[in-house]
Amino acid sequence: MGDLSGKTYFITGGSGGLGKGLAKILFARGAHVTLFARNGERLASAKEDVLKLRVNKNQELDAVSVDLADGSQAWAQVEQVFRCQKRIPDDLYCSTGGAILENGFLADITPGDLKQAINNNYLTAVFAAQAALRIWREADRQAWQRGAEPASDPRFTLKVASKYAVRAIADTLRLEALLLSNPASTYKIHCAFPGTFISPALIAEQASKPRLTKQMEGTDMEIEALTKCFPSSDEMAQRILAGVERGSFAVCPDFQSGLLRSGILGPSARRGPGIVDTLLGLLLVLLWPLVNRFWFERMCKTGRLELLERHGVQVEKKHQE
Repeated sequence: MGDLSGKTYFITGGSGGLGKGLAKILFARGAHVTLFARNGERLASAKEDVLKLRVNKNQELDAVSVDLADGSQAWAQVEQVFRCQKRIPDDLYCSTGGAILENGFLADITPGDLKQAINNNYLTAVFAAQAALRIWREADRQAWQRGAEPASDPRFTLKVASKYAVRAIADTLRLEALLLSNPASTYKIHCAFPGTFISPALIAEQASKPRLTKQMEGTDMEIEALTKCFPSSDEMAQRILAGVERGSFAVCPDFQSGLLRSGILGPSARRGPGIVDTLLGLLLVLLWPLVNRFWFERMCKTGRLELLERHGVQVEKKHQE
């Protein structure tokens, strides 16, 4: 992990969890960092924690309070806020997201919850990515006119709850980056698929998450036990950065995330030469019907029976079978 002195990083969702973890690692390696988040109080607290890791007096750490999830205004204000910063970022990490209030089954949640989930988990990443691309493209044009060749390596880690949507965006942007790359700048897109990790958002989600969901993802336990079973935000941030620095388009920080992604690749880019992802995909195609039938479907049937009994409906044993 090399020295990043002189580099500038923008991190959305920087007030806690993965965003804060990324900020701590990058700042400790000498980079300038700007944090963006909605909650000003948490943002100020995160800034204090990250500042403790300063390695040289010239480093700058800024914290900007902005609501990236306000779909009616974010598309216009995000670019304006980015342009107001003292430096153009070399890299942008989009780590906003979460579903603290939007947990539940589709039939139970409200249309407003659905809209808010899209705002929180998808548009926050897309608006930030769009703003950064516009700023970088403009800077490239100016550098090209001056005959300069600045060393710029814009990269993204798009981490959103809407996995399919963000993967589609990342796949498209990966090709667009090839089109945009020029003698002034080489554009690279990275998409991270982290599994479960300990963060303030996860702990908050546990309160409203259905028990069946917890059982399926392996989080049906007390918080203390969770912290022993899953990596911390800082550890997950370290794994993601390692994948980005290896140049991987798809960053899968653990075996489970790599296995699951391999089963839904379609036309998406494989990691490396593609051999591992292809083999994992074949393995998942063979095993998933068994996992689905004897694990997930059985969980759903058991959960249905428990739900009926809670509502006073008596179910005979033969029905359970």
